[in-house]
Amino acid sequence: MPSYSPHFARVATQTHTAVWEKYDYRCPFCQSNYGQQRHNIYYIVPPTATGNSQLAWLRVANLPCEDTVDSLDNMIPLCATHAYEFVTGSLTLCPPLDDLRKILSKSPSSKAPENMDHSEDINEGLSGYLSVLWIPRHRGEKLDLASGGTTMSWTTELSPPHLLYRKYNSGGEPYLPIRVNTDGAGLEISALFNPPGTPHRINPYLTLVHTMELLISGYAPSEIFFYEELTKGHGRVVAMKNPIETYEELLLSIRDHYAQAVEH
Repeated sequence: MPSYSPHFARVATQTHTAVWEKYDYRCPFCQSNYGQQRHNIYYIVPPTATGNSQLAWLRVANLPCEDTVDSLDNMIPLCATHAYEFVTGSLTLCPPLDDLRKILSKSPSSKAPENMDHSEDINEGLSGYLSVLWIPRHRGEKLDLASGGTTMSWTTELSPPHLLYRKYNSGGEPYLPIRVNTDGAGLEISALFNPPGTPHRINPYLTLVHTMELLISGYAPSEIFFYEELTKGHGRVVAMKNPIETYEELLLSIRDHYAQAVEH
């Protein structure tokens, strides 16, 4: 993965080690672990003018975040394949739709940004899951994810795009439990990045502002085919709506709702 991406984290060795340990030295999207050849670290919100503006927006909106992009909850280890997808904007994380609705339902706090208590649980009231959003930019793109006995493969080689989803009993607890929701807005896939009662890996509000930048004015097909393989060799094909438009709608609403704090 080219190191000139603004998302590429050039930080001290001890910081790299701290991030690797949070993820058990694995890429969270495919579980790959190269042993001593460790994955590079990437920022969710990069150290750019845009990234600094995103942090400032969160602080003024009184949503929890640190004062710098160098906080550990703004970093993620990625293999070369998923690093490319992430820095090019094809792959992103975002709080699930239910969590976005909870954030939207809250009134902007009157607490001044400088008085924010960063020690409080930033996942309070949220599920701990982060949705994995794929925003294909070109025909022929493919994305593979894996966790425990769950594997997923998106492809735009077929039109509309297809997702192959397999779930097998591999024994033991998965590294990042996967949740698949086919109700409501459409196909939603999320992973438990921040289990309740444990220190959080990623600040969900950082993923929120990053996805705002990607989706608002972004393009994604309006339909996706979802294939669920119930048992090996047997399955069913179901046409599902791509939930990107619902994410975009909720993110726009959150941006406008919390603009009240900016105006005051």
